Amino acid sequence: MDPFLDETRESRSGFDIGQFLRIFWRRKWLFVVPVVICLAVAALAIKVMDPVFVSSAQINVIREGTTARSLPDDTPRYRRGRDEDNETLALIQGIVTSPKFLARLVQDQQLHLSSLAGEHAPAEGAVLTPEEDQRAIDRMVGRLRAWIRVERDDLHLFSIGVRHSNSWAAYRLAQKILESFLEEERATRMQGSTSTREFLEEQRTVYAGNLERAQRALTDFQRSTMSVTLAGNPFNEQNLGRARSLLDALQTRFAGTEAAELASLEQAARMALATGLSDLDPYLGDGEIRGLIDELAGLEYAQVLVSAGARAADPESANELGLRRLALDGRIAILVAGRNRVLGDDDRNRVARWVYASVYRTVNQRVIERLRADIDAQQDFITRQPTRSSNLTRLQQEVEQAQEMLQDLDRDINAETLRLAASMSEIGYRIVVRMDPRLPVSPVEPSKPRLAMLAAALALALGFGLVLLAEVLDRSFKSVEQIESTLGLKVIGALPVVEDGQFPSRRRRRVLLWIVLVVAVLAVAAFGLLWVYPRFS
Repeated sequence: MDPFLDETRESRSGFDIGQFLRIFWRRKWLFVVPVVICLAVAALAIKVMDPVFVSSAQINVIREGTTARSLPDDTPRYRRGRDEDNETLALIQGIVTSPKFLARLVQDQQLHLSSLAGEHAPAEGAVLTPEEDQRAIDRMVGRLRAWIRVERDDLHLFSIGVRHSNSWAAYRLAQKILESFLEEERATRMQGSTSTREFLEEQRTVYAGNLERAQRALTDFQRSTMSVTLAGNPFNEQNLGRARSLLDALQTRFAGTEAAELASLEQAARMALATGLSDLDPYLGDGEIRGLIDELAGLEYAQVLVSAGARAADPESANELGLRRLALDGRIAILVAGRNRVLGDDDRNRVARWVYASVYRTVNQRVIERLRADIDAQQDFITRQPTRSSNLTRLQQEVEQAQEMLQDLDRDINAETLRLAASMSEIGYRIVVRMDPRLPVSPVEPSKPRLAMLAAALALALGFGLVLLAEVLDRSFKSVEQIESTLGLKVIGALPVVEDGQFPSRRRRRVLLWIVLVVAVLAVAAFGLLWVYPRFS
């Protein structure tokens, strides 16, 4: 074994920096050429790229819930502020980049006829056909969408900006886009409530017509098939059972607790009057009291109908009942005081309470008699004419359903009206402009330091990559040790290379192949620096 070869093998085991440098030096042009060309392309890009100015506005989107019970709280609940901001960012982007929004902005400002349209701008004084005008608008919309930038700056803070090679154009476009966005966003928030309210009002008109037809059908049926005693009868097969139960309860109370209370009040009045109790005719003959009795009987009967489920509750009727009771009590107190001047205040109060209870017993008796008459009439009608009774019940149900639907629609319309008013006043959701667009002083692109760093990194990556690629693709033996380790054979001796006619042609093909590879890689680099970088920066 040759000791020199063994020594060389031991000395070159592991990573050999010298071997690496020799490889690198042998393929130095694969490193130098891409680096030089990449740096040259970067310098050319910095020199020829148009400057880009940015003008942007900053807005603050505030969502607040409302504690007013009469106002619907549509504020969504989020677990994280980031989720809320993501939805808001999508909302802003959806508005300012929508084709309708941009087309309206282009038409209002005549941007497709200005210098902003670039090479597609029509000549001054040129008349465009509708088709040409629409194509110009569409082209300008595409250019605007490429210039607009919507970004999230911080929590609830967003920026709407415009990138353009002209600083004044960027500033003016940013101003117009901000103004149009605020108007569009406000209109978008009100559109839902306005559309809903208009739909509800249309439906209310429809159901009002249904109610009118149902009431007309009920009236015609009552006139044509029912007796006079049933005209206006509030009871039907559905509420007749409740009416009977209510009548039993009223009769029991009239003959029980009310009679006992009246007897107690009568005894107290007898003790107050030394001459004994007189009859009630002077009180019942009073014209004002007779009118109050009639009114009270009607109001009390209306409350009975509410309890029986034959009529909807009416707060005004209940308030009027209380006022009529007070009026009756006052009138009786005046009459008692006039007829019993010698009595003291306590005695007059005892007599007045007895008179009031006696008079009001007349009211209750009228209510019971009227309720019994309506129940008997309806029962007799059901017994004698079951088919017509069911038709009457059906018609009454249709009227009630139409009335309930109208009441529901009125409540919904009022709610939507409040919602619309809240949207116009920005309750719960408002946008505050934190910073208006400003005229940019210096361009943001091209960024010379960033572009130079990008070119240097790309150049080094291409250079080292090509060197490593060439070394990996080169399958020739470089040393005796590589031959022995690969083939497992002992090298006895080495002869110098004898070049014949094939070596130059093979070398030329290899050099040409690497030149093509280098040019292709550099073309990709130039494309990235000159076309991709300006559009995604």
